[in-house]
Amino acid sequence: MKVSGELRELRRRLLEAEQEELQLVLPLSKGVRGISAKWAAILEFMVLRNPNPVSIDEILKFASDNQLVITRSAVRAQLHNFSRRGFVERVSDGLYISTETAKLICD
Repeated sequence: MKVSGELRELRRRLLEAEQEELQLVLPLSKGVRGISAKWAAILEFMVLRNPNPVSIDEILKFASDNQLVITRSAVRAQLHNFSRRGFVERVSDGLYISTETAKLICD
């Protein structure tokens, strides 16, 4: 039930941001590329699921439920990128958990 509530809240916030055409302001250092609204929503989904890890299938389901067009290979590539940037940690094959850095970015 908690996950359902979290997903409803994420959907509400995503729709709100889309309607206002807002992009999250990210506190990234100079020279570091920002995160698109789509990937920011996915990262926030992962933060809300913390301390529970998130599978690639769960991310794809979240993306589909929120009309975010994304492929499995794009998710895998972006998770690798997020891992290098310290936003997520790989727990096992196809299973990731967000870090405190990700939480700071999403706040």
